[in-house]
Amino acid sequence: EDDAVELLQKYRWNGNVRQLRNIAEQISVLEQERNINATILREYLPGIGSNLPAVIQEKKKDSDFSNEREILYKVLFDMKSDLHDLKKLTLELMENDGHKNVKEENESLIKKIYGN
Repeated sequence: EDDAVELLQKYRWNGNVRQLRNIAEQISVLEQERNINATILREYLPGIGSNLPAVIQEKKKDSDFSNEREILYKVLFDMKSDLHDLKKLTLELMENDGHKNVKEENESLIKKIYGN
């Protein structure tokens, strides 16, 4: 928004382009709102809002991924679940010599792993 653009132009960028890039990346990962106003932007600019990397002041819900670590944990746990499903499917294929019944019996698992 216009007020955020004005704040960006007036801010003294000690870290130059790298600092701007880091702030833009953090906003894109942490904020659910795509339109950024000056109030939101102040939370990410050192010396104006809170200091980076502690950019979130209020208590967030557990499911809104309020920091990058939570996002990484979610991705890792999803990958672990997918790997477990693939191991189960592979074992059944090996035990049944790739028999057609394996595909029919595990149709929901195959859709979960590979999609439609």
